Amino acid sequence: MVFIKAEIQNLDFLLMHLKQSKNWGNYLETLGWESSYIPQAVRIKPLLFWSVIKIQRPEELSEDFFRKVDILAKEHKALFVKIEPDVGEDKELFSAFKYKKSREILSFSKTEIVDLAGSLGAVLKNCSKDTRQRIKKLNGACYVEISELTSYQKLKDFYGLFCETARHKKFWAPSFSETNNKAKAFGKNGFLAVAYQNEKPAAAAFVLCEGDTAYYEHAAHSPKVLGDYPYIVLWNAIKECKRRKMSFFDLCGVYDERFKRATKKWKKFSVFKRKWGGEEKSYPFSYVKNYSPFWFPFFLL
Repeated sequence: MVFIKAEIQNLDFLLMHLKQSKNWGNYLETLGWESSYIPQAVRIKPLLFWSVIKIQRPEELSEDFFRKVDILAKEHKALFVKIEPDVGEDKELFSAFKYKKSREILSFSKTEIVDLAGSLGAVLKNCSKDTRQRIKKLNGACYVEISELTSYQKLKDFYGLFCETARHKKFWAPSFSETNNKAKAFGKNGFLAVAYQNEKPAAAAFVLCEGDTAYYEHAAHSPKVLGDYPYIVLWNAIKECKRRKMSFFDLCGVYDERFKRATKKWKKFSVFKRKWGGEEKSYPFSYVKNYSPFWFPFFLL
């Protein structure tokens, strides 16, 4: 199957990544993390007398940045610091500050980003023929509701469907409390898109917005419902992103051959995500600096 790929200019220079935002920091606070801004967001998890530190998708890496991180790590008695760069991979700079390349990932390492700068027609044209046909089939014949993240009942509808999806696909689903805390942290900077069949949720999307980019944070689809509901949900989510004047839609992770073990369960969903004409973006490897010989048991926190 061949379909058009949109060419996004300056893909590596999008505005601040979601994981660097203060809204994300507010969400992490509900999980016991603290944040420090240098100005890049540094996330600190206290562990008894020590801590672990992660820095995800910082916009810029410099000697000054590494020195400030080192000061924070010593102040908080960090067992280790893990950095997941956004762009670039200055191996010499990482090496100079005693960081080593890591084969473990905390967040997705490769993604598809859909360009929303043009018209809806242009976005649709960049999708695969199969996707366009599925959208046409259900468009107008299926009820999709767009709601604020703070709509408690709609969030409950989404969460019930999300748990159903998790059981079917055999992946871990966060608690409703955690999901609700994430929704509260972002408030109006996000939305839910839910498709209904016979007044019951059939498919849904939980979308977060930061700067000029929307993020396909969570997706759900009932295994009991046949049909193309995920397509019409994502299409309506794209329309809502356009209404909110978002420039890009990050589909939040596809299978990455560099991390086969960590992303092998994403293969089928990646086929779906690659049908929307997005531009593929691969993030650099992550790096870890060990401040204590006892850090390894906490590595995946």
